[in-house]
Amino acid sequence: MDKDILQISLVLLAVLLFIIVLIVLLIFVNIKRKKYEEESNLVEKPSIYKNESNDDVNDDEVEIKDVNLNKGEAKKLSIICNNSSFKNYEMVNDIITIGRGKKCDLVIDDSYIGKYHSIIFYKDKSFFLADLNSKNGTYVENEKAIDGIYEIVKNIKVKIGYTEFYIILK
Repeated sequence: MDKDILQISLVLLAVLLFIIVLIVLLIFVNIKRKKYEEESNLVEKPSIYKNESNDDVNDDEVEIKDVNLNKGEAKKLSIICNNSSFKNYEMVNDIITIGRGKKCDLVIDDSYIGKYHSIIFYKDKSFFLADLNSKNGTYVENEKAIDGIYEIVKNIKVKIGYTEFYIILK
């Protein structure tokens, strides 16, 4: 009888210890998540949709909201696609939209890209790349998909769908 009580006590102690470790891990993850959210909120992510769905957006529903860009301050960049097409952009009070949609600034014919997949914008003397809640994500330098906003501090390789392109800062 005492042996059974001892075994049950050990099992209960192990379960209790497991629950305590789990709670500590959850607290740690929550603290890290809050810190990440605070850092992500340092730069406001522009919204381009009236609704949240990416592929269901009609071109007539697109609404680019002002993100208090540096008005009157010109900044240039180039985009080189993997098919060697080349486009220069001078951004003044502007956002570059990227996707399959006909009204995008950079239209890419790739079925794995959303109609309005991502954007590049210029704010506080920096360029930023933002994924617009796309299904297949936006990848930078063959790394995992960006979550939220990525500050472009050097020339980078971007992949969306099966399409790769380079953003060259000038």
